[in-house]
Amino acid sequence: MISYGADLGDEAAGFGALVSKHCRPLTEVIPIFPDAELSRLTMPVQYFGGDHDVLLNSGAAAARLQELLPKAEINMLDDTGHVVIGQTEKIMGFMSDS
Repeated sequence: MISYGADLGDEAAGFGALVSKHCRPLTEVIPIFPDAELSRLTMPVQYFGGDHDVLLNSGAAAARLQELLPKAEINMLDDTGHVVIGQTEKIMGFMSDS
């Protein structure tokens, strides 16, 4: 499960059901930017990944970003799947500081 058992609440669950009903899932490989392109980024970067993400290898993505962008803010969340919940304040703080 992409939310790893998190209580999404009725509104979020309803939104997720609506998206699932009307979206077309990605059927091709997610594009991966070459290291040379990523390392040229100059803007602040914030990353959130769940330690139980079943869609992406968040740990590998975090390690790669940390290696290529040492100033990136990496946030690996315990007991979290692909859906990041409850990080609004941290995201808004990052955006207002950037």
